[in-house]
Amino acid sequence: HTPHRSEVLDYAIHAYNDLTERKIFLETEIALSSEKSLNTYLKSFVESNMDITNVLEFYVSMICAKKQWRYGEVWRPNGSSGLLTLTGSAIHRTVMGDELERVRRFLTESRSLEIRPPEDLIGRVFVTQRTEWMNDLEDAEVFVRAQSAKKASLKSVFALPICDRNNNILAVTTFFSQELREYDSTTVSLSSELAESVVHAFDEILASKQSQAPT
Repeated sequence: HTPHRSEVLDYAIHAYNDLTERKIFLETEIALSSEKSLNTYLKSFVESNMDITNVLEFYVSMICAKKQWRYGEVWRPNGSSGLLTLTGSAIHRTVMGDELERVRRFLTESRSLEIRPPEDLIGRVFVTQRTEWMNDLEDAEVFVRAQSAKKASLKSVFALPICDRNNNILAVTTFFSQELREYDSTTVSLSSELAESVVHAFDEILASKQSQAPT
């Protein structure tokens, strides 16, 4: 049958997203090949994206690509209220079809949430500034999105705090899988080290731009 306009548009969006994710995956592999490559790559990205939210979303995309997480998020405090809201996300390039629709639904439902620390996994990590790795997402008392996660077939989550050089917390990032994943110290170490590198690059370039600004 002749494809409906919405089907063509949907295909185009999926194709674009797939190309974008493949590009991120390849760039991540190159960036992580050496410390020099990483610093050069981060500096280039940050200079063209002087918005910490965009930079952290990019970081989440890199971790999803490198460590095979299906879906990742950035949660940041919302102004003076201090409530945590979802400000960025990334879906792994291999998530397709029904799985993609379920993850997108989970993302949409998550966008409507406001979390007050220390409530929920995200609020706890924001307060303690410690990573958490959960393989039980069915208890709504410790993970408020238990029902949504079940519908999306999400089984494990890894939450990592993102802090600046003065140890002030900027955000909480979360990474989800659709299979049970045991705690992996290598994943935690890589994610923490890359987060530090990303924030350091952002701080350095921000300071440089501020020093060059006319007074």
